[in-house]
Amino acid sequence: MNPVRIHIGVDVGKDSLDICYPDGTKEKVRNIKSCRTKLIKKALKLGAIISFEATGPYEEPLAEECLARGVRAVRLDAWGTRKYAESQGRIEKTDAIDCEMIRDYAMSLKDEKLHFIKRAHLSNSPHFTS
Repeated sequence: MNPVRIHIGVDVGKDSLDICYPDGTKEKVRNIKSCRTKLIKKALKLGAIISFEATGPYEEPLAEECLARGVRAVRLDAWGTRKYAESQGRIEKTDAIDCEMIRDYAMSLKDEKLHFIKRAHLSNSPHFTS
């Protein structure tokens, strides 16, 4: 039996991060190092996995900082997250809904379907690879 995973869902934007915590609380913060550091500290305290969609270059600093601090991070396919949201009846699309759907979609996946960020993913190209 797999242990229960705890996820924090993050909708990463160029200027902001929309975050959904395991208890359902949400917040919007700037996508700057000090805010990402606070998020990573919360993840460490909770033993949570930080889950986000691939957005090109915008998630790379968060992924790098998670790796540096030893926080597990998962990059999700945006198409899979969108289809999951639709299957839950969430047709509308906002950043606040997206971060929740990212969290819930990551929690719904089996362990072997999670693509944890590793150092090689960051060094192979300007964008992540799986």
